[in-house]
Amino acid sequence: MRAIAAMLLVLAVSCSDAPDVAFEQPSAPAEAWRHVQRVDGMLPQRAAAIALTDREALSQAWAEHGFRGAPPRVDFADRFVLVLLQLDDGCPDELVRLEVIDRRLRVKWQRPPGGCIEPLIYRLHAIDVSRRHVPASFTVAVPPQYDDLAKPTRIRLR
Repeated sequence: MRAIAAMLLVLAVSCSDAPDVAFEQPSAPAEAWRHVQRVDGMLPQRAAAIALTDREALSQAWAEHGFRGAPPRVDFADRFVLVLLQLDDGCPDELVRLEVIDRRLRVKWQRPPGGCIEPLIYRLHAIDVSRRHVPASFTVAVPPQYDDLAKPTRIRLR
């Protein structure tokens, strides 16, 4: 039960400048988002997410959180990198959808087949996101039963 609830990471959106839009990761070059990499870890000050909006911030976070290899190439005029905390079980889930519904940005995770061990694991996901597909300001939060483990984080894109 805990693992299922942890998968339902909900990002609350508080903005009036973005319409409700649903999007899934397309295969076309003008994709809405692209999952770049996953590592085990926690963000500073127990934040639920951070937005990296320039090359320097991306390079620093890439090294600080232990992502492998060189940071991805990102056109920061049109995109940013969202580092998202996921509370998960022993089997890493696949990020399959980001969508805005009723002014709430939601994340859908696909569980791998088979049984998984139950310990709670902190995972960080680096996601390259198009600025056109998210509002300029939104709040990222973990499911309510995990409020004591991670703090809601307000993301403001420049």
